[in-house]
Amino acid sequence: MTAFRLAGAGLAAGAANMILGVTFASVLGVEKFQALLRAHDLRAIGEPGDAIPHTIVRLLLGLGVTLLYWAVLPRVGSTVGAALVAAVFGWAFVKIERD
Repeated sequence: MTAFRLAGAGLAAGAANMILGVTFASVLGVEKFQALLRAHDLRAIGEPGDAIPHTIVRLLLGLGVTLLYWAVLPRVGSTVGAALVAAVFGWAFVKIERD
């Protein structure tokens, strides 16, 4: 995989993460979504100044998870196993970031 394809896949993963978040918030309702985030000790994003840093973090997380998937794939030998390792890393990163 070339660096260009890796970067494209990572940015696509980050963009998909943002799209899912916006979709979930719009279906649930912004107020309920922010209350759900606060209930799980996650920072609710509501200020306009939060948008750019939040977007950058999501895109970088997508790049990191994609890079980890690409690195683990030959060692694990299955696409599902590599995806699970990358997903656990992404979840742990978000979990550690908020603590």
